[in-house]
Amino acid sequence: MIAKATAADVDAILPLIELRHREMSRTVGRFDMLLARAKLIEMTHPKGVGVVGIIRDGDPVVASVGLTVARFWDTSDHHLEDLWTFVHPEHRKSSHLKNLIAFAKGVSNQMGLRLIMLQAESAETQPQIDFVLARQLSRVGLVFQHEPIFVEREAGYA
Repeated sequence: MIAKATAADVDAILPLIELRHREMSRTVGRFDMLLARAKLIEMTHPKGVGVVGIIRDGDPVVASVGLTVARFWDTSDHHLEDLWTFVHPEHRKSSHLKNLIAFAKGVSNQMGLRLIMLQAESAETQPQIDFVLARQLSRVGLVFQHEPIFVEREAGYA
């Protein structure tokens, strides 16, 4: 069963977020526990900037989705986007991903905002991407990444 997280759940969510970060280390920077904890506290505050859904297996949180209201730079129209959607590897054959997406869609419907979910691709996340594309949401674009090549220069960037 999925529940809306509160500030009391933050410390139970953090290990899952850290595991997600390790799986995505190719596409994101170094994990910062203090920043992650601060964001979770901000998002789970009753007047916070987001909604966090969690699924527990006993005490540990084994799946979570973090949603925030955002807008693109060139529009005043807001949308709901996920900061993460993650299921612990030991629970990926469960219905947790389906339930997280249903939760996100429900929040989107309640708020009357378009839902946008992003997912970086890796060997670990490909099954999730296939599931989402096949059954839950329509694909509307791609995200690309460039890894900078640091070159020492005498002065300036060019």
